[in-house]
Amino acid sequence: MVAAGLNPTEVEDGDPNPTHQDCRTCHQIHTSFTGADWALETESPVDLFAFEGVTFDGGKGNLCGVCHQPRRQIAEADADGNIEVTSTHWGPHHGPQTAMLLGVGGAGDVSGSASAHYSLVGDTCVTCHVGEADNHTFAPVEASCTECHGEDFDYSEVRAEIEAMLADLGGLLEGKGMWAVEDGEGHPVVGFYPAAEAQALWNYIFILPEDHSFGVHNPSYTKALLEASIAALGG
Repeated sequence: MVAAGLNPTEVEDGDPNPTHQDCRTCHQIHTSFTGADWALETESPVDLFAFEGVTFDGGKGNLCGVCHQPRRQIAEADADGNIEVTSTHWGPHHGPQTAMLLGVGGAGDVSGSASAHYSLVGDTCVTCHVGEADNHTFAPVEASCTECHGEDFDYSEVRAEIEAMLADLGGLLEGKGMWAVEDGEGHPVVGFYPAAEAQALWNYIFILPEDHSFGVHNPSYTKALLEASIAALGG
């Protein structure tokens, strides 16, 4: 799919026994048997297939963006002003980090813009999660953070604020019976809900279990979505 420049909606046939993700997922391993085999499979800008006219252009991070994007947008409200939560896996789908970086993908009347981690960081995801030392755990690379933010950089206050808002929103959703927690795992509850409440649920899923950066990828957009969602539920 990546080599052919396709997106998942354009793939008609796949290998019924695919291999696990390994070096070949990202690199052209054992193609030429030279140093060129370390080349990335793609660095081309990525048109987000859930958002017409929206392109992620983040240098080497474009490889990440092929997969790390939402599979869908939230549905429009029906004639009664409700939105249906269709399954316990409802939401933007896994890995919406490109959309969060661009300031799109959330629900409701909240406008967003691209964060500095998209517009100012060369190679975006790769700079922050691989770095100059070629970290392949993909955990955030502290050296990449301090290069821009300085050695005394501390994000803990912002993260604590976002975590507190997520806790508030999660509690409101549970109280309305829209979010269920079983054996430590949460999931949306199937049903029809007023549009503003369904949008709040969507944003909770988008931010917490899916983007899971606690605001790092786009602090202002994350906070705006949470504020609007909490207000929509009467919090």
